[in-house]
Amino acid sequence: MRQLPAIVAILLCLASCSTFERVYTGNCVSESIFRAHVMERNGYQTRIAVMKTDNPRILHAQAQALINGEWRWLSSDRAMVYVGEKELPTEVIEYRSLYNIIGE
Repeated sequence: MRQLPAIVAILLCLASCSTFERVYTGNCVSESIFRAHVMERNGYQTRIAVMKTDNPRILHAQAQALINGEWRWLSSDRAMVYVGEKELPTEVIEYRSLYNIIGE
């Protein structure tokens, strides 16, 4: 039974995007933080959109930057951050600042 906490931790780390009582885990949050940080370091205002998914217990996060007066969706690969497309066609339920989402 001592292995159970380790297994649960591994499964949470492997989850794509999830929330449990507003505690975010998964790749979408870390990618959003990375994208917003890179853009802020380059002088852009950023925010992180939190969106619904097909599962009501799971949320998705994606960063945006204010570029030429327009909020643009951000994407990235291992080497750079660039303007991309919205990753899910679902409703944005709130916007969070980079520092607000890190503080959670």
